[in-house]
Amino acid sequence: MSALGRDEARELLPLYAGGDLDPEAERGVAEALAAFPELDAELAQWTALEARLAHAFEPAELAEAAEPDDGLLEPADLLPLYAGGDLTPEQRAVVEAALATT
Repeated sequence: MSALGRDEARELLPLYAGGDLDPEAERGVAEALAAFPELDAELAQWTALEARLAHAFEPAELAEAAEPDDGLLEPADLLPLYAGGDLTPEQRAVVEAALATT
């Protein structure tokens, strides 16, 4: 992966905060964070949101372990789309309800 620009790195911050990038992309974002320190505040917001979501879905994960995967998206799966404003009103309501419980 070539060096990421500020905007490219900004787009990957939600995935970086959630640990959802492959090692090469993760290195690229880390290098961009070093080159563009102004992105640190945005990363901190994404990291805090990831922590709140992890806390909100903690009991659900225990229940899911007892059930087979139904293939449906969970609210946490919608977080990158929520950040980009690419959700239906129903999906947005699910994510916002999850965030409100934290």
